[in-house]
Amino acid sequence: MTINRDARISASAERDGRTANMFLYEGGGEVRGYFAKRYHAVRVMIARRQLGSALMSSATAAPHGPVVELGAGGGRIVAGNRLMKLLGSRPVIYVDIDPSALGSAESGGRIRVCSDVAEGLPFRDASIAAVVMGELIEHIYDTRRLLEDCHRVLVPNGALIITTPNLAALQDRICFVAGRSPRHVNPLHRYLWLHIRPFTSHSLRSVLCKTGFDVIELKSNFVVWRRKSGHRLQSRSMARLLPGVGSILVVSARCVKPAGTGTNPMPHGPSTPEFSHEDNEEIT
Repeated sequence: MTINRDARISASAERDGRTANMFLYEGGGEVRGYFAKRYHAVRVMIARRQLGSALMSSATAAPHGPVVELGAGGGRIVAGNRLMKLLGSRPVIYVDIDPSALGSAESGGRIRVCSDVAEGLPFRDASIAAVVMGELIEHIYDTRRLLEDCHRVLVPNGALIITTPNLAALQDRICFVAGRSPRHVNPLHRYLWLHIRPFTSHSLRSVLCKTGFDVIELKSNFVVWRRKSGHRLQSRSMARLLPGVGSILVVSARCVKPAGTGTNPMPHGPSTPEFSHEDNEEIT
């Protein structure tokens, strides 16, 4: 009886969170606005570099395996001339719950899949070379289940790239000592109230370790100080030196699986119509 009750509560919480997120992010316009700002453009640049490094590593299996980006509606990390040239003929799969944010499908090895990743990933075991999640994991009710599913679909030594806001950024740490809540748990903020599972660098490393990943690299975009006027001071140099107090965490991890675990080809589905792919340039 208790198990059934807990399951109903969990399902209700997931449903409510999904509805609230769809209300704000439907159509992808909100996310496209983020990508236009340097604050987010830098974390995208870092994530692209991490993905490129992981795929070029000799330890990475499936040299021609597909790359999947979860929550790809509106703006995409797996994009940009340099990264796409590196990917070459690899299939690129964009996944999002919102079909209007995904747009139409495109040829040339790029595929769109409309799916709720919180309900499971629609890929076979050990069939994916890399999974990318940009500003998604904090919106998921059961993050452990999602990460375990990423581990399931990744090949041995496959790459997982995550960007997520830092609950313990420098200003938030100082405010907490003074008795004020971190901004990411502010229930009145326009969009931060949708962050169900905010992470620190320590908690993100911990959950990745417990779901079968080795953290290869942790970086951040900026160390930020927000003024009451709405303006903010931000430092790239401090973020390079102390990423654990930066504003957005960008993590590269490796999927650890027992020796001898095989790989499966990407499942073949029905062909999809073409769509126009917006090619985001690298930020230098």
